[in-house]
Amino acid sequence: MSHPSTILSELLALRRYAPLVPIALAAGLGLVLDRVFSLPAVLSLALAIGSIALVGVFLRQQREAAMHGASWMAVMALAAAHHHGWRHLYAADEIGNFVTEEPLLVRLRGVLLSEPTVQRAAKSDPWRSLPRPDRAWALMRADAVWSDAAWKPVRGQVRLSVDEPMSELHVGDEVELLGWLQAPLRPLNPGELHYAERLLDQRIRAEIHVRKTALGITRLQRRNETSLTAMLAQVRGWGQSLLAESLPEAQAGVAVALLLGESSAMTQKEWEPYVRTGVIHVLAISGQHLVILSLFLAMVLRVFDVRWRSGVIGITLFLLLYALLAGGRPSVMRAAVMVAVFAGAVLLRRRAQLANTYAFAFLVVLIGQPTDLF
Repeated sequence: MSHPSTILSELLALRRYAPLVPIALAAGLGLVLDRVFSLPAVLSLALAIGSIALVGVFLRQQREAAMHGASWMAVMALAAAHHHGWRHLYAADEIGNFVTEEPLLVRLRGVLLSEPTVQRAAKSDPWRSLPRPDRAWALMRADAVWSDAAWKPVRGQVRLSVDEPMSELHVGDEVELLGWLQAPLRPLNPGELHYAERLLDQRIRAEIHVRKTALGITRLQRRNETSLTAMLAQVRGWGQSLLAESLPEAQAGVAVALLLGESSAMTQKEWEPYVRTGVIHVLAISGQHLVILSLFLAMVLRVFDVRWRSGVIGITLFLLLYALLAGGRPSVMRAAVMVAVFAGAVLLRRRAQLANTYAFAFLVVLIGQPTDLF
């Protein structure tokens, strides 16, 4: 095992040509430590403050190696605190504080944060005596819950599922629901997918299931959201609907996954060939998709004789918007940020260092949502 001083000297040497790499490594280590040990946020913040104070002391003493070591320690502690706060710190009126794994029939008001997505069930399943209906799901923001003959304000995100498509509802609609509210279920068997942990990484600690749509969902108001997030969600929903209407049912789910990164529209039977052949990664939008798309756009711009500087800016902006449109998942956002950095280097006639660029993209993804590392 390498001595700590040797590791520090190697990081200092790496810092000279890729200064962001040690910072990214320190931040990643902080995330992993909090993920494994769930460090108290107070402890992480105290360590960060102490490390920053040491940076000042070592800077005055002109001890460069110790100063950088203390700064990396501060980054590690701040990353651990950021991860802990993202997963475990919530307001007192957050809806996740009032749910259990036992379903509770409630009336809930809120606003849809995403376009409803239809999750198609297998039409012929020999293990089921009754066919399972298609379901729709969406993400909503909880605003109020009916309790003690009055509406009480709450906050937080809730995963909504309905036993039939919600074709009349769209992102931004204010709705009132009558459904079964509960905490996401934890795995019943070892090795099973930890569904609750996956939702917790998205700061979702509650889900509500509406069984009878005619009685369970009422639209109170249609809102015209003007934020970038809402407009992207609307375009995303429009694209899903267009593909579902234009393509055969057997191909629509795969097309939505390939173009918009929404794989929940695929049935288990449609997933199986990709799982068996080991090419399931092609359904996850990542750098591979962005490279193909950027090459296609470059060819189109060359046909129309667009100046290279304008072309680079246009392709970069389009890829960033497409990354957000595809759900802003870690792989596609990392690739989009790297494209933006390389485009900036081209415009400024600078050389983009690959390791430094990758570290920068990692840090951008980490700041946006620290659980994306896992």
